[in-house]
Amino acid sequence: MTLAIVLPGRSIAALLALLLAVTVPSSGMISGGWPLGAGWALLWLVVAAILWRAARAGMRRPAEARGGLESTLAGLLLGVPFFALLALAIARQDLPLAATRAATAGTLYLTLGLVQLMVRRHVLRSALGWGAAGVGLQALQSASALALPPNLAPPAGLALVATAVTVALVLRIALARARWAGSAWLSDAHDLHD
Repeated sequence: MTLAIVLPGRSIAALLALLLAVTVPSSGMISGGWPLGAGWALLWLVVAAILWRAARAGMRRPAEARGGLESTLAGLLLGVPFFALLALAIARQDLPLAATRAATAGTLYLTLGLVQLMVRRHVLRSALGWGAAGVGLQALQSASALALPPNLAPPAGLALVATAVTVALVLRIALARARWAGSAWLSDAHDLHD
């Protein structure tokens, strides 16, 4: 996920989504059985296919890279302390080892997703950030299910459904903007008029 934050390009984002389709279900940070893992794999495969198709379609880039360095620096300066603060809060809890691992991985994915949203200014690539934040929430939900009594644990697929709806809306908006406005870059949004 860090590569998607640092390296530009929709092709790299598509390859990362393919990698996440394999690693997220097999990582063990998400409890809930194979149907939940298959759901996450399917979500990442759809994101990878749409990003790959958009990379091959040749959507235009903005004329200049306005504010790229500043947003990257601000995103990283906000993301690193955010993760450190949450990781320290998890370390202070008296959780079982499996719940601690899932909570730490969830916090990392959630933080990387938020940093991706701050750093990358392409609406289509923001699907990676929303998806990573959703994986983080799913891992945190798995950690809470390990730490709570079974009757208080939230439903296992809730984060997957919410993430799928969010990613579908983001992809729909990005593709509609690229088709009708000619660009899915956030920097071009101020050029659109009624």
